[in-house]
Amino acid sequence: MNKSYFNPVNSSFWLFTLAIFCALILPQLVQDGMFVDGIFYAAISHNLAHHLGTFWNPHYSETLYPSLHEQPPLMFWMQAQFFRLLGDSIYVERIYSLLTAIMNAVGISLIWKEIFKDNSKLIQQGWLPILLWIIVPICFWTYVNNMEECTMSIFDVFAVYFIFKSFNQSNKIPFLLIAGGFIFLASLTKGPQGLFPLCVVALRYFTHKNISLKLGCIYSLVILSVPTIIYLYFFSNPVIRESFHQYFQRRFVLTFNNQNQTTDFRFYLIFRLLGEMIPVLLFTSIVIIFNRKKKIIGNYFQENKKNIIFFMLIGLSASLPLMITKEQRGFYLVTSLPYFSLAFAIIISPYISLLINQFMPKLIRIFKIISIILFAGVMTFTFMQFGKTKRDEVLLHDIYEMQNNLTRNTIVSTNHAIFYDWFVHAYFQRLLNVSLDEDSLRTYVLIYKTDSVKPNTKGYFKVSLPTIRYDLYQMRKNESSHL
Repeated sequence: MNKSYFNPVNSSFWLFTLAIFCALILPQLVQDGMFVDGIFYAAISHNLAHHLGTFWNPHYSETLYPSLHEQPPLMFWMQAQFFRLLGDSIYVERIYSLLTAIMNAVGISLIWKEIFKDNSKLIQQGWLPILLWIIVPICFWTYVNNMEECTMSIFDVFAVYFIFKSFNQSNKIPFLLIAGGFIFLASLTKGPQGLFPLCVVALRYFTHKNISLKLGCIYSLVILSVPTIIYLYFFSNPVIRESFHQYFQRRFVLTFNNQNQTTDFRFYLIFRLLGEMIPVLLFTSIVIIFNRKKKIIGNYFQENKKNIIFFMLIGLSASLPLMITKEQRGFYLVTSLPYFSLAFAIIISPYISLLINQFMPKLIRIFKIISIILFAGVMTFTFMQFGKTKRDEVLLHDIYEMQNNLTRNTIVSTNHAIFYDWFVHAYFQRLLNVSLDEDSLRTYVLIYKTDSVKPNTKGYFKVSLPTIRYDLYQMRKNESSHL
């Protein structure tokens, strides 16, 4: 690594960025409770670690998605390795999520170093795009909720890195092949959304004009050849082919028929993207306004405007195609955020340099002390959050109260309202390996305390537990013997 990364000024900004990174992720990450999709993915991965399901046939619960093909399986397999290594704690998926955030930050830093590999001053600002990236609200929200985009973004950012790096190499083929491998891994994590780096060479051609159209096509074909060859091999296997067939039927057919519709507004993601980027836009504006009377020396913008447009277009290629359907969610944008952050960081990096040159010689010690105090405060606050619950506190309380009464791999009967509460399914499956069944005769029955209809008092007895929202009933032994 360049020695300038360790000079006093640069290390202070890295420490400040680390403190902000930790502040936005760690306190929430260590608390119990998670968005339903993240619990869903953790449950599937946990099941796979315990040999419930296979790589090409993941398993969620006995009654809901016993054979799951709604998403490609790579993330489940990767996270399952963490469960096999670290055990069943709720912190396993949180460690995994934290590592995905770190790996994305590493990828962003590597791209920055490649952009400014010939500029010893600006290369030191590798912390800047990471700071702009992590302060986007949907970004840090996604990384504390174990979403698939966290994993897919790693593969995509490294694919972009190797493609970008290849532009500065005499022998480009090895780098392009590696990029193709990362694109394949991204697509095996969450499908076609991960394929956007395939257009990076074309975007480079249109923005920089430093390669011929013929060579651009050849390079793109080299990248494309890797996922193409691997998928052709996969489709020769009937088990894998059936898995992808199910994925196509359950995901694409339903999505393009608007059966998975989440918005009525086709351009929802454009406005969501603008809203999420407000912190970055404000930061950029403040930096530029603060330096409005200063002139940037040299031909900086003339030299770098192509890279600014280039990374902006990569970000758009990762986000705008998602509007082809009306299944649009804010966290879908996460894979595009590294490139927008890089573009804005390139815009303001010379202004940052001017501010550093003007103020840091006098204030470096104070800023370093502030950064250390901030980091120490964040870590202290984070440790204070262990054992706390940030959401679904009542549901989690009741499940933990029931855990000693329910054996793993049990199916619990419940009513219509509870059965269609996806959070209840997710937590019961992730924490207890308990599946829920609607209106069936099971050893255990779960109902709301407020339900007017109770299980047959002759056949069931209420389990005495200090629960808040739910009651658990158990079938009497003489009744269960007839099951």
